[in-house]
Amino acid sequence: MEDEIDLRKEKAVLLKHWKLIVIIILLAGAVALAVSLLAPPVYEARSRVSILIGDAAQLLTLASSNSIADEVGKEAINYFKSGDLTAGKILAAVKAKQQGNMIEFTAQYNDPAKAAFIANGWAQQYTAYVDNFFSMTGRTLQEARSYAGSVKKIYEEKQKALLDFEATNHIEKLTRDINDLKLLMDLLSFRDSIKSMSVEGRQDKAVKMLYCNYKIRAITGQAGSAVTDVDKMPEVTVSDIDNLVSLLELRADVKQGITAEEIRSRISGLKYQLDAETVNSTEELTGQRDAALKAYQAALARVSDAEIAQITSVGYVRVADKAVAPDAPLPDNRRWTNVAIGLVVGFIIGVIGAFAVEYFNKTARKPENKTTDAR
Repeated sequence: MEDEIDLRKEKAVLLKHWKLIVIIILLAGAVALAVSLLAPPVYEARSRVSILIGDAAQLLTLASSNSIADEVGKEAINYFKSGDLTAGKILAAVKAKQQGNMIEFTAQYNDPAKAAFIANGWAQQYTAYVDNFFSMTGRTLQEARSYAGSVKKIYEEKQKALLDFEATNHIEKLTRDINDLKLLMDLLSFRDSIKSMSVEGRQDKAVKMLYCNYKIRAITGQAGSAVTDVDKMPEVTVSDIDNLVSLLELRADVKQGITAEEIRSRISGLKYQLDAETVNSTEELTGQRDAALKAYQAALARVSDAEIAQITSVGYVRVADKAVAPDAPLPDNRRWTNVAIGLVVGFIIGVIGAFAVEYFNKTARKPENKTTDAR
């Protein structure tokens, strides 16, 4: 109920000062319209360069360089005999986009002659900039071949390092020895259990199943499931386990009768060796080899581009279409949008103004304010 009363008061304030609100709205709309009408017209000119060789995406990234803007700005000073066409304005006026094997430059400015000058100047300076850029980055034929040779040498070194590592690394053997030693420890513990069982009584099915699993791992070096009918199996003897222990000792290259403590020490040493081997793992060396191969392939592409450029003697890009001064400016499609925004802003300001006027009127009518005025 209180919210409804407050809304009624607010509506009353707006209705009371509706003339003020309308005046502010109209003023804001008029200002927006005046600004749109008085804004200088914008002219647009276009030029294009054709891509002769090279990667179009890379060439497009070079199309918005400050260096190009500086060169066009220097020419503008000589051509127009004034310094109003600065490099910053030129850079802001130009946009580049790729169209197939073409790169199009669009220049927008408030003068048709200057718009055409910017578009043409940019296209001309861009071609010079591209040729110079690739020349400075080793894209000349001699430098490209030299670069390809150095990258090829790196690739061959990485390939040799990978082959050498694959031929000499001990990762597989170290891993197998560690697994065998772990199994050997399990068997030693299992043997102690069998000794105690031989004293206490018959073995259960789980013991025989465990022995079968140990036997498969000891013989094959891999985990597996026991498929033997354990009910028909004789009881596991200490001698059976000793045979598996001897097999693992021989395969892991450790002395007969090695203790559990010695096995733990041996495993610790093997793990240290394994960690050292893993630092230069096959995966890492393969990645380095592949990266070097990609760099070498890219270098060969550079050589090919440089050979074409030398044969044709035309460079990487060439001006295809020159810009002409436009006869008419671009249509101002934002004029009425600006007016609409002005009206909305005017309404907001009018509402705020109405409440501000009402507030000051109430303040002026307070008794204490009247007493102060009378004195």
